Amino acid sequence: MKTKIKQVTAATLIVLSLMVIGINASATKLTGCRIVESSLELEDWMTDETFWSTASVFVQVTDDNLVIEDWMTSENTWLVVEKAIEPELALESWMIDTENWNVDEPALALEVLTKK
Repeated sequence: MKTKIKQVTAATLIVLSLMVIGINASATKLTGCRIVESSLELEDWMTDETFWSTASVFVQVTDDNLVIEDWMTSENTWLVVEKAIEPELALESWMIDTENWNVDEPALALEVLTKK
């Protein structure tokens, strides 16, 4: 019984301390329905030219000239898969039967293309 009371007390203290830490926000104050933010201050480093100088920070990196190497053009490197030959598409009777389709308009003329 004592152990259970100690565990509940410890858990309560931990939860309360986390709530106090989470609620303690000094950057904004809630007054009514308006949020008032604290004023911002301009510091010296924010306007210092040497701090923001990009010449020393970024250096332009150049790549070597590109060269085609043997492995790039070798047929052994690349797996060449030929396209599978598919059968020609054919119209079936159910595709053009007007009873299968709810059509009140006259059917469109069917054009059959032939190979040249």
